[in-house]
Amino acid sequence: MRILRSTASALLAGVIATASAGAQINYTTQGFFSGPGISGLGCTTVASLTASCSGGGFTLVYTGTSGLNLANNTITSLGTFNLTGTGTVTVPAGAVFFTLLVNQTSPSSGQGVFLGAITGTVSTAGTNFSSLIWTPNQLATIGSTQYQMIYDNVGPAANIGLGIPINNTRGIDALVSTTATPEPNTVALMVTGLAGLLPVAVRRRKNGRQGQG
Repeated sequence: MRILRSTASALLAGVIATASAGAQINYTTQGFFSGPGISGLGCTTVASLTASCSGGGFTLVYTGTSGLNLANNTITSLGTFNLTGTGTVTVPAGAVFFTLLVNQTSPSSGQGVFLGAITGTVSTAGTNFSSLIWTPNQLATIGSTQYQMIYDNVGPAANIGLGIPINNTRGIDALVSTTATPEPNTVALMVTGLAGLLPVAVRRRKNGRQGQG
Protein backbone atom coordinates (compact mmCIF):
# COMPACT_ATOMS: atom_id res chain seq x y z
CA MET A 1 0.00 0.00 0.00
CA ARG A 2 2.84 2.36 0.84
CA ILE A 3 4.45 1.53 -2.47
CA LEU A 4 1.24 2.34 -4.32
CA ARG A 5 0.86 5.67 -2.53
CA SER A 6 4.48 6.56 -3.24
CA THR A 7 3.94 5.71 -6.89
CA ALA A 8 0.83 7.91 -7.05
CA SER A 9 2.71 10.81 -5.45
CA ALA A 10 5.54 10.42 -7.94
CA LEU A 11 3.10 10.35 -10.85
CA LEU A 12 1.35 13.49 -9.60
CA ALA A 13 4.65 15.32 -9.21
CA GLY A 14 5.59 14.32 -12.74
CA VAL A 15 2.27 15.51 -14.15
CA ILE A 16 2.64 18.90 -12.42
CA ALA A 17 6.22 19.28 -13.67
CA THR A 18 5.17 18.42 -17.21
CA ALA A 19 2.28 20.88 -17.10
CA SER A 20 4.64 23.61 -15.88
CA ALA A 21 7.14 22.94 -18.66
CA GLY A 22 4.37 23.01 -21.27
CA ALA A 23 2.46 25.99 -19.86
CA GLN A 24 0.80 27.96 -22.64
CA ILE A 25 1.55 31.68 -22.94
CA ASN A 26 -0.89 34.08 -24.61
CA TYR A 27 -0.42 37.83 -25.12
CA THR A 28 -0.97 40.85 -27.36
CA THR A 29 1.23 43.93 -27.73
CA GLN A 30 0.63 47.67 -28.10
CA GLY A 31 2.77 50.79 -28.18
CA PHE A 32 2.86 54.57 -27.88
CA PHE A 33 5.28 57.51 -28.06
CA SER A 34 6.01 60.13 -25.41
CA GLY A 35 8.56 62.78 -24.40
CA PRO A 36 9.15 66.54 -24.67
CA GLY A 37 10.27 66.29 -28.28
CA ILE A 38 6.95 65.04 -29.65
CA SER A 39 5.14 68.37 -29.15
CA GLY A 40 6.10 69.37 -32.68
CA LEU A 41 5.58 65.93 -34.16
CA GLY A 42 2.54 63.87 -35.13
CA CYS A 43 2.73 60.95 -32.71
CA THR A 44 0.43 58.34 -31.19
CA THR A 45 0.46 59.04 -27.45
CA VAL A 46 -2.03 56.42 -26.24
CA ALA A 47 -1.55 52.66 -26.30
CA SER A 48 -2.52 51.29 -29.70
CA LEU A 49 -1.99 48.22 -31.85
CA THR A 50 -0.48 50.56 -34.47
CA ALA A 51 1.43 53.61 -33.23
CA SER A 52 3.28 56.16 -35.38
CA CYS A 53 5.47 59.23 -34.97
CA SER A 54 6.14 61.59 -37.90
CA GLY A 55 8.46 64.57 -38.32
CA GLY A 56 11.36 65.89 -40.38
CA GLY A 57 10.19 63.97 -43.45
CA PHE A 58 10.18 60.59 -41.70
CA THR A 59 7.55 58.34 -40.14
CA LEU A 60 8.27 55.60 -37.64
CA VAL A 61 5.45 53.05 -37.28
CA TYR A 62 5.16 50.39 -34.61
CA THR A 63 2.82 47.48 -35.35
CA GLY A 64 1.82 45.21 -32.48
CA THR A 65 1.20 41.49 -32.63
CA SER A 66 -0.04 38.53 -30.58
CA GLY A 67 1.37 35.27 -29.32
CA LEU A 68 -0.99 32.31 -28.92
CA ASN A 69 -0.41 29.04 -27.06
CA LEU A 70 3.35 29.50 -26.87
CA ALA A 71 5.44 26.87 -25.11
CA ASN A 72 7.98 27.67 -22.41
CA ASN A 73 11.34 29.06 -23.62
CA THR A 74 9.99 30.28 -26.96
CA ILE A 75 11.46 33.11 -29.04
CA THR A 76 8.50 35.18 -30.16
CA SER A 77 7.67 38.49 -31.84
CA LEU A 78 6.61 41.57 -29.87
CA GLY A 79 5.88 43.53 -33.05
CA THR A 80 7.80 45.52 -35.66
CA PHE A 81 9.19 48.98 -36.41
CA ASN A 82 8.99 50.41 -39.92
CA LEU A 83 10.88 53.66 -40.64
CA THR A 84 10.22 55.41 -43.97
CA GLY A 85 10.84 58.84 -45.47
CA THR A 86 13.43 61.13 -47.05
CA GLY A 87 15.74 63.89 -45.88
CA THR A 88 17.91 64.17 -42.79
CA VAL A 89 16.84 64.39 -39.16
CA THR A 90 18.48 63.94 -35.76
CA VAL A 91 16.58 62.87 -32.65
CA PRO A 92 18.45 64.13 -29.55
CA ALA A 93 18.73 62.16 -26.33
CA GLY A 94 15.74 62.54 -24.01
CA ALA A 95 13.40 63.96 -26.68
CA VAL A 96 11.39 60.92 -27.80
CA PHE A 97 10.51 57.75 -25.91
CA PHE A 98 8.69 54.64 -27.02
CA THR A 99 6.74 52.29 -24.73
CA LEU A 100 5.88 48.74 -25.75
CA LEU A 101 3.18 47.04 -23.67
CA VAL A 102 2.78 43.28 -23.39
CA ASN A 103 -0.79 42.42 -22.37
CA GLN A 104 -0.73 38.81 -21.15
CA THR A 105 -3.85 36.69 -20.61
CA SER A 106 -2.26 33.36 -19.61
CA PRO A 107 -0.73 31.67 -17.70
CA SER A 108 -1.74 34.75 -15.66
CA SER A 109 -3.23 38.14 -16.53
CA GLY A 110 -1.05 41.23 -16.36
CA GLN A 111 0.97 43.79 -18.27
CA GLY A 112 4.69 44.04 -18.96
CA VAL A 113 6.43 47.27 -20.00
CA PHE A 114 9.44 47.96 -22.21
CA LEU A 115 10.30 51.67 -22.14
CA GLY A 116 13.26 53.41 -23.71
CA ALA A 117 14.50 56.47 -25.57
CA ILE A 118 14.78 56.69 -29.35
CA THR A 119 17.88 58.59 -30.43
CA GLY A 120 20.14 58.98 -33.45
CA THR A 121 20.31 60.36 -36.96
CA VAL A 122 18.50 59.29 -40.13
CA SER A 123 19.42 60.46 -43.65
CA THR A 124 18.68 59.55 -47.24
CA ALA A 125 21.08 62.13 -48.67
CA GLY A 126 23.35 60.10 -50.93
CA THR A 127 23.19 56.64 -49.40
CA ASN A 128 20.60 55.66 -46.82
CA PHE A 129 21.91 55.95 -43.28
CA SER A 130 20.34 55.37 -39.87
CA SER A 131 21.90 55.38 -36.43
CA LEU A 132 18.47 55.46 -34.82
CA ILE A 133 18.40 53.27 -31.69
CA TRP A 134 15.65 52.28 -29.27
CA THR A 135 17.15 51.47 -25.85
CA PRO A 136 14.47 49.83 -23.66
CA ASN A 137 14.84 47.75 -20.51
CA GLN A 138 15.63 44.17 -21.48
CA LEU A 139 13.40 42.30 -19.02
CA ALA A 140 9.67 42.49 -18.25
CA THR A 141 7.97 40.12 -15.81
CA ILE A 142 4.28 39.26 -15.60
CA GLY A 143 3.50 36.91 -12.72
CA SER A 144 5.62 33.81 -13.27
CA THR A 145 6.42 34.69 -16.89
CA GLN A 146 9.47 36.63 -18.07
CA TYR A 147 9.97 38.38 -21.42
CA GLN A 148 13.63 38.95 -22.30
CA MET A 149 14.02 41.26 -25.27
CA ILE A 150 16.70 40.19 -27.71
CA TYR A 151 19.09 43.13 -28.16
CA ASP A 152 21.33 43.57 -31.18
CA ASN A 153 24.67 41.80 -30.80
CA VAL A 154 26.48 43.93 -33.39
CA GLY A 155 26.35 47.53 -34.59
CA PRO A 156 25.66 50.76 -32.67
CA ALA A 157 22.84 49.15 -30.64
CA ALA A 158 24.87 46.09 -29.59
CA ASN A 159 23.91 45.00 -26.06
CA ILE A 160 21.91 48.16 -25.38
CA GLY A 161 18.87 47.97 -27.62
CA LEU A 162 17.62 47.74 -31.19
CA GLY A 163 18.85 49.56 -34.27
CA ILE A 164 16.10 50.91 -36.54
CA PRO A 165 17.01 50.88 -40.28
CA ILE A 166 15.66 53.37 -42.82
CA ASN A 167 13.08 52.23 -45.40
CA ASN A 168 13.00 48.76 -43.92
CA THR A 169 11.14 46.71 -41.31
CA ARG A 170 12.73 45.90 -37.97
CA GLY A 171 11.42 42.94 -35.96
CA ILE A 172 11.26 43.06 -32.16
CA ASP A 173 11.82 39.62 -30.61
CA ALA A 174 11.92 38.25 -27.08
CA LEU A 175 12.61 34.98 -25.28
CA VAL A 176 9.57 34.03 -23.19
CA SER A 177 9.90 31.68 -20.21
CA THR A 178 7.55 30.73 -17.40
CA THR A 179 7.52 28.73 -14.17
CA ALA A 180 3.72 28.57 -14.04
CA THR A 181 2.08 25.53 -12.43
CA PRO A 182 -1.37 24.15 -13.22
CA GLU A 183 -4.45 25.94 -11.91
CA PRO A 184 -5.69 24.61 -8.50
CA ASN A 185 -8.79 23.06 -10.12
CA THR A 186 -6.59 21.15 -12.56
CA VAL A 187 -4.37 19.84 -9.76
CA ALA A 188 -7.46 18.79 -7.77
CA LEU A 189 -8.77 16.80 -10.72
CA MET A 190 -5.43 15.04 -11.15
CA VAL A 191 -5.29 14.18 -7.43
CA THR A 192 -8.84 12.81 -7.54
CA GLY A 193 -8.05 10.69 -10.57
CA LEU A 194 -4.89 9.23 -9.05
CA ALA A 195 -6.62 8.61 -5.73
CA GLY A 196 -9.35 6.69 -7.58
CA LEU A 197 -6.73 4.36 -9.04
CA LEU A 198 -5.43 3.26 -5.63
CA PRO A 199 -8.40 1.00 -4.61
CA VAL A 200 -8.28 -0.66 -8.03
CA ALA A 201 -4.60 -1.41 -7.64
CA VAL A 202 -5.13 -2.71 -4.08
CA ARG A 203 -7.87 -5.10 -5.24
CA ARG A 204 -5.66 -6.37 -8.02
CA ARG A 205 -2.85 -7.09 -5.56
CA LYS A 206 -5.24 -8.95 -3.22
CA ASN A 207 -6.69 -11.00 -6.06
CA GLY A 208 -3.22 -11.86 -7.20
CA ARG A 209 -2.23 -13.11 -3.74
CA GLN A 210 -5.39 -15.18 -3.42
CA GLY A 211 -4.78 -16.76 -6.80
CA GLN A 212 -1.26 -17.67 -5.69
CA GLY A 213 -2.67 -19.26 -2.48
